[in-house]
Formats: sequence, C-alpha cells, structure tokens
Amino acid sequence: MNSSSRTVTQSKSRIYVLKPLKPITADTTAITTPSPNTSVDSLIAAKLPVRKIQSLHPTQRPVPTPGKCVIKLGLDVDLQKITVATQYDHSAIKPVAAFSVAELLPWIRQRLAEGHVVWTVYEACGFGYTLHHQLTTAGAHNLLIGPVRLDPQRRRKNDGLDARALCTRLSRYLDGQED
Repeated sequence: MNSSSRTVTQSKSRIYVLKPLKPITADTTAITTPSPNTSVDSLIAAKLPVRKIQSLHPTQRPVPTPGKCVIKLGLDVDLQKITVATQYDHSAIKPVAAFSVAELLPWIRQRLAEGHVVWTVYEACGFGYTLHHQLTTAGAHNLLIGPVRLDPQRRRKNDGLDARALCTRLSRYLDGQED
C-alpha cells in the first residue's frame, strides 16, 4: 500500500483504513446541488429528485380558492388504521373517523382537486417517514411533532381524543402560536 494515499489507524482491536476524499469540482456541484433558479425540466433531464418545498412561514402559506377552506387534519396513526379529526377553517372539530392509508390519500387528493388547502399533523412513531412522504406526494402540507403526552390528566390512551388534541394544536400553530 502506498502510505501517501491512505492512512491506517488502529483502535484497540479494530483497524480502520481512511481514504482521502476526492476534491469536489465545479461540474459535480452543479449537478448534485441545483440552484433555486433551476427549472423542473432541467432537474428531470438530469434525473435529480424534484422536491416540493413546504413553506411554513405565515406569509408564504397557500391560500384556498375563493369559496373553499383550509382543512386541518389531526392524525393518530396505528398499525391498521389512522384516526382522523377534521376541522374546516375555524369551525368546530368534526367527530373522528377511521381511515386506512389507501382511503385517506384519495380523500385528500379529492379535497385538493376541489380547491381546498389540506394541512395534516401526526406524532412521529415507529413507522418512519413513509406516511409523511405519501401525504406530501398527495399534496397535503404535513407536519410531524415529537411524541408527547397530549393530555396529562388522562390515564388511558384514546385515539379519538389524541386526534382531536393534534388537530387543536395544528389549528393553533397555523394561527400563529409557536408553542
């Protein structure tokens, strides 16, 4: 081995071979990190992933078409079902409903096609970011929150109450409360 190109370090019983990094040239940075002014067509031609950036600043939030509303969904995710609490604009939260992922995504797409804006929130759980990617691909604006005890006075877990609490927190967040 050429000692100038590799460095060998030994730590107790393991030996690590460290390779020097290749310098990044101007051509590779243009391909791997597109500029904000890059068009979607050029990204597709370069076979780079096209990501829809979620704007969370209150002045950049999407506005529904006239006569339509902002739909807020609090999702309590379980293995077999998703318990959903729904709020239209600032009306009262509707009774909870149970959906599967296969039922929820077309429902969201239909509301978006009607001209509504859909926001969803759920607690991070052991299912990873699969549901997040499915919701954002469907067109919803999704937020993830860390697992938290939503109601400290309750002793039992209830999916409907958790979904309502998440919907309430989402509504307050969209109104400007950041806590």
